[in-house]
Amino acid sequence: MGPRLRVNAVERLEQNEDGGRGAPLAIAPIAVSADRADGAEPVMLFLPAFDEEEAVAGVIGRVPATVCGRAVRCLVIDDGSRDATVDRARAAGAEVVTLGVNAGLGAAVRRGLREGVDRGASVVVFCDADGEYAPEELERLVTPILAGRADYVVGTRFGDGRPCRMLAHRWLGNMLLTRWLAFTARRPITDGQTGYRALSLRAAAEASIAHDYNYAQVLTLDLLARGFRYEEVPISYHFRTTGRSFVRLVPYLRNVVPAVYRVVNRREVATQPAPVPVAGARMAAQSSTTWASND
Repeated sequence: MGPRLRVNAVERLEQNEDGGRGAPLAIAPIAVSADRADGAEPVMLFLPAFDEEEAVAGVIGRVPATVCGRAVRCLVIDDGSRDATVDRARAAGAEVVTLGVNAGLGAAVRRGLREGVDRGASVVVFCDADGEYAPEELERLVTPILAGRADYVVGTRFGDGRPCRMLAHRWLGNMLLTRWLAFTARRPITDGQTGYRALSLRAAAEASIAHDYNYAQVLTLDLLARGFRYEEVPISYHFRTTGRSFVRLVPYLRNVVPAVYRVVNRREVATQPAPVPVAGARMAAQSSTTWASND
């Protein structure tokens, strides 16, 4: 009997003729073999990048050639950079997939997961291209998945307390959002906004990112709701020294909170029993009346 196949429809963004961002489009289903990750398929690390010309080559240069006995493939998902990010990434030896327009971090991560699934990676990992996370620690995130303990692994920056170079207001914001995420997910979570994460092939194929702006909270809620096994591993963190973070508190909350609400509401609706058809309700009422009259 051949391996079971899991089919998942993934979305991508198309570019309008005038250069604007189009609506998400359903594309051809992806067939995922249940035992595809049991072979020696490589690990794929992708780096979502937007205007990271100063940092991207340095990050690529630090990606290990192998982890856990498997080759590592490095891919940059360029989110419509206006600088030399694409040229420097290619010069550093990475393959580059470009979205063509600045679609958003969530859209870039969605595309990266799609690329990992299409290429049959044993594990799909991503981290920011700004140098805040250490590619040298890739094995920490991959090991729990290859060992069969987890499907979704996140690198936590707060395993040993506050990172030494995180600004106070960012630490506070991270803590508040993480506690909100943990409360919503009803499970312990120590770093809800980390940019270093790994997914099994199946988790990557089934993952859904509800909006283009960001992925952090909605990806975790989606995978937990689907029953994927979650694990955290400690990682190091170094505050970026180049470029500029896209995160601004008010726009971030304005985009993230409604998206989390949609994911949670969708999960609750999915777990509710199906409504009884009108005909069935009438039959049930008649049956109840009959039993009452026989008492």
